[in-house]
Amino acid sequence: MPFVLKLSLQCAKPLDLTVGGTVDFAKSDGLVGKLFNTRSGFLCHVARGVGRPAVEIPDEAIEGYLMYGLKVKDIAALYGVSRWTVHRRMQQCGLRVRDSLQRVDPEGTRLRALANRTLHRRQYSVPAPNCMWHIDGNHKLIRWRFVIHGGIDGFSRLIVYLNAATNNNATTVLDAFLRAVCQFGLPSRVRSDKGGENIEVAHFMGILFCAQKVCSHCKKEQPVKQRLKKKLQQFDEKREQWVVGLKRNHNTASIKDEATVMLEKLHAIGYKPVLLLGKKTKKKKNKCEILTPRCTLSTYAKDYLQKTGSFYEYLCEGWDQDSSGSDAELITLHLTPCDPRCKKRAPISETQGGAIVMNESEQSSVTTAIAEILKDISSVLQSVVETLNSLGVSSPEDFRYVQEADLLPVLRPIQARKLVSAWSQIKESSDSLPSSRESSSGTQSSSCSSSPSSTFGKASTVASDWADNFKIPWEKLPEALMQCLERQKRQTPRLRRDMVKIVSEMMKMCESPSKQNSTVIAKKMVAKYPASLQDVIDGDIVGAGYHSLLKQIQNRVENVKRTNVQKIQKRSRTEDSDTEEIPAERRAAVQDTYGCVNWNVEFMPLNETKESQLEKQEMMKIKSKATNFDSEVSTLLKATYYTQRKDINNGASIQQLCENWPFLFQEVGMCTHFKQLTGIDLKEMFLKSLDKKGQRLLNFLKKVGAEKKPKVMQTAAKLDVLRCQPEGCSEDLKDVVLLLLAYFDEKEEVMFHYVEESCLAEDVDVDKLPATPCIIVCGTSCYTSKLFMLSIDQKISTPHISKFVAAICMMFSSYYCFNIHYPLELGSTLEFIQRCFFSINPEKGTKVESRKNKKQLPVNPRVLTLIADLADHEWRTD
Repeated sequence: MPFVLKLSLQCAKPLDLTVGGTVDFAKSDGLVGKLFNTRSGFLCHVARGVGRPAVEIPDEAIEGYLMYGLKVKDIAALYGVSRWTVHRRMQQCGLRVRDSLQRVDPEGTRLRALANRTLHRRQYSVPAPNCMWHIDGNHKLIRWRFVIHGGIDGFSRLIVYLNAATNNNATTVLDAFLRAVCQFGLPSRVRSDKGGENIEVAHFMGILFCAQKVCSHCKKEQPVKQRLKKKLQQFDEKREQWVVGLKRNHNTASIKDEATVMLEKLHAIGYKPVLLLGKKTKKKKNKCEILTPRCTLSTYAKDYLQKTGSFYEYLCEGWDQDSSGSDAELITLHLTPCDPRCKKRAPISETQGGAIVMNESEQSSVTTAIAEILKDISSVLQSVVETLNSLGVSSPEDFRYVQEADLLPVLRPIQARKLVSAWSQIKESSDSLPSSRESSSGTQSSSCSSSPSSTFGKASTVASDWADNFKIPWEKLPEALMQCLERQKRQTPRLRRDMVKIVSEMMKMCESPSKQNSTVIAKKMVAKYPASLQDVIDGDIVGAGYHSLLKQIQNRVENVKRTNVQKIQKRSRTEDSDTEEIPAERRAAVQDTYGCVNWNVEFMPLNETKESQLEKQEMMKIKSKATNFDSEVSTLLKATYYTQRKDINNGASIQQLCENWPFLFQEVGMCTHFKQLTGIDLKEMFLKSLDKKGQRLLNFLKKVGAEKKPKVMQTAAKLDVLRCQPEGCSEDLKDVVLLLLAYFDEKEEVMFHYVEESCLAEDVDVDKLPATPCIIVCGTSCYTSKLFMLSIDQKISTPHISKFVAAICMMFSSYYCFNIHYPLELGSTLEFIQRCFFSINPEKGTKVESRKNKKQLPVNPRVLTLIADLADHEWRTD
């Protein structure tokens, strides 16, 4: 038994292993002694030798301490070593604190990690609500003109306002702040950054509130109780008045509106209105003396002046309700020119002086001409006539010399602009008249004064006639361009841009050519050189054949007008105008009949009756249950076409059509119905066009399209991996359709819905299907799938389609057979397939679903661009 000596360690540095505890030392005969820690219960081996002995900490001890949550620093202090020694020992044993904690307490580790990522609320010493507001803005979306302004109460964390605006102006922030003040009250302090958008709020808080405890002048502390109470009372009164103005109090709303409009009009014509008081203030100091206006006010302006009395009562300092005299004696309106250039402007005057006075007939003609343009100004019509008389207008011919600023004192700005715009059209039409008609100007002026409405009708007629007589300056075009046109070759894009510069010659005849004028000229150019200018795809004319040239001419017109015209005004349309707009009541019918030649059959075939139609319908229901169809089915479908169209056009649902006409949703029935509806053999036309144009289109998309659009390049690379067969018409068709979707950046999931390969029709989740016709692919891709389905209106109408070509044909034909519009998500792709592969090229109308407040163009501009790029690519490769 070894000799055991129990002693207390008094020296702190040599071997302070127990941090003040006791150590049992066991004497042995070896070179190594043993220390037993009475606290931890673990044995530490101390090697004997020169220098400080090394301490060996057992692996179980470190792992046990870590399990109980001790830190490395605490373990090092427990053994009297440095933490680097503990780390080194842990590294030798393969122990990590993070791994140990995750192994022992995984749930607690995740909760602590989540707590570390949580935003901690900043602590504020705010005693009560409305003591401090914090305001700031978010400008991450400012490049798209979205700026978010927000404010929050520091005590309650209530969001007092959070608005999205299109600018970061200080006035916008102030407006949002004031609305929050009216709703929640005024805060004592406002905290914000030093951005320029917060200047107005800071100015508002400093001027109107003045709640600082330090005087802004002497920078010393002031007794503020009485001052603050008075300032708050004044602000509350002004705030109540401001809230009353927002609520549009009926007692003062009309007065405020009319007075504000009058002041804006006077300022717009170059005069600065100033209200002056002819009385003394409480300080016995004359505020200012009564001044005589530099111009005499009209009767209309005097009426406004009388109504401004109550409006300016609370704005004018020193106003005393008990003072004697009327409002007219106390207030005068002094007009001073605010711009030196305005001094020469004729003042608004009621005195006639040397002005020409209109007689009764001239006055009635002027009144009629104004009333025809503005039909809602009967209350101020006489004032407008008086103003025009003071300017020297004696007949409707003088309207061309009237400016917008001349009408602002009596009309609102929009009304004045409408009049000036209408009168300027008369001036443009009269300037474009040939010299032969100038000789009869006296006759025209007399007819204009007697019948002003005829002047406007003649202006519109002349504006549409000049394009018919316009001679295209072919001799001014470049020689290289004329060589291409004469040799019936496709011109290069650069030469085509040079050709549309004839717009400058057009604008010499008419400063603002309309689309109708551009259409006439585009038709002339295409009619003379159809081989070079017509829109064609492998000999098939697209639309009317001139839409791409018309589009370029219109773009050139807009570019030239951009530097001269500040705002493009919408052209008024007539019933016979050639425009792309379709009336709302006719739009649905046009979209349904788009591309159809036999949409509504008015009469039943002579050899048919209602009973015979029903009998044949029942025969087809019986035959649809059989697996093999004979040739009689096609005959029955053609014979019952009249009844089929009646059911479809009367709005029968897809469910009803599936029950009554099951063959309509089979390949044979849909092809037969489509041919009678459009006059096109569905599958034959599609395969013929695919053989003729498919490979050239595919090469263009893979080469040119991939260079222009990265998404096309990514899709082409993906298809090369998915494609199993190196050649084949069906595989090329899959490439073409998927690359077209990528080229137009349209949604593939609207056309294709992927399900499992073993999925049956009743297992498909129809709620995830689009309402428009959709191909259901049974498999991971179109290349590996051996079965397809067709869904219409979220119903599986055709559960078994074996070939991809048949699926595409049936999906496309269902839009026409069942009066379905192209969805916006597939508008460009479907229209290109319609024009390129099915040769359906109507000149007017569109099959795309109509969008609110959006123009419906006869040919999709993106489709036109692709057709032009295809033609240029073929010209380069040839």
